[in-house]
Amino acid sequence: MSKKFQDFLDQNLTYEMPANLKETEVQRFNDSVKMLSEIKKLLDSTAVIVNSTEIPLKLEKFIEDIVENFRNLSGQLSEIKNYSYNSNPNNIFDKIYSFYNNFFEPSSSNKDLMVINAISNYETNIDKEFASKINRLNEELVDKINRADLILSKLEKPSSSKVLSDYANEYGEVEKANENSSKTWLIVAISASFLFITLVVLSICFEWFPATMTLKSSLGGAVTNNEIINFPILITKFMLISLIIYLILFCFKQYSIYKNLAVINQQKKNAFNSYVLFEAAIGENDSSAKSALLMSLAKSINSSINTGFLSSKQSEPLIQNVEVGKLFSDLGGLK
Repeated sequence: MSKKFQDFLDQNLTYEMPANLKETEVQRFNDSVKMLSEIKKLLDSTAVIVNSTEIPLKLEKFIEDIVENFRNLSGQLSEIKNYSYNSNPNNIFDKIYSFYNNFFEPSSSNKDLMVINAISNYETNIDKEFASKINRLNEELVDKINRADLILSKLEKPSSSKVLSDYANEYGEVEKANENSSKTWLIVAISASFLFITLVVLSICFEWFPATMTLKSSLGGAVTNNEIINFPILITKFMLISLIIYLILFCFKQYSIYKNLAVINQQKKNAFNSYVLFEAAIGENDSSAKSALLMSLAKSINSSINTGFLSSKQSEPLIQNVEVGKLFSDLGGLK
């Protein structure tokens, strides 16, 4: 939209009635002000559509001409007390009456209304799917704001500090349990790996699983040795090695899982402990800072944490679901 339209939208219609008008002229002056106000409302809504929608330049140029005519009449009415219209103000009143009647005349020859109707159709043809997405996103935003307000109201209760402190201790205990489990699985995995390497070396040195076997045959007093591949032994050896490798990988996997859980619970524990400390520093009077701190805590315990021990796809469900739901349930949270 041109700067001319923006100035037009920002324009306020204010007119000062001359003191020397006759009684009939006073009535015509008030009617003129009312007529210009009605036209201004319709032109404002049309200018907003032009501003937000791509329309043909021909239509935009036509609206510019209408706005320019309106500006001229409005300016003449504002200055009626300062120049020649002072001697016969009915001249400007007649022009405004004529402009108003032509503007709202319900006929097929009224180009002004035809152009305005054409432009208004562009507003109704805006992509419905986009509008639907906007409405859906707005509903989701309102729902999340309501949920956040409910969480904040629960956390702001006097008993909430104790609940948060208890959860910090609970996360600390869970962290220690997971840390001990991860160490146990790591020791088992390393021991199994060392044992597997030792068995492989010993089996090679002492030929516990020979790949070939020798068949002796005697014919006419002559002994013949035939060496063949020992397929049963090879298959057994392959299955045992595969099983041991699977067990070793399983142990390392369990170590990664419990280590991942330990780091997650450690960060959540730190989040709760930090909240208690910052809340004491903020005090009870700074409600805005306290609300921001509570939102930061809710985001921290509900956000996805990449610890590096598991891929993000594997760790995400563990982070977002169980502990947070239990916490807000204890706080009397969402239902």
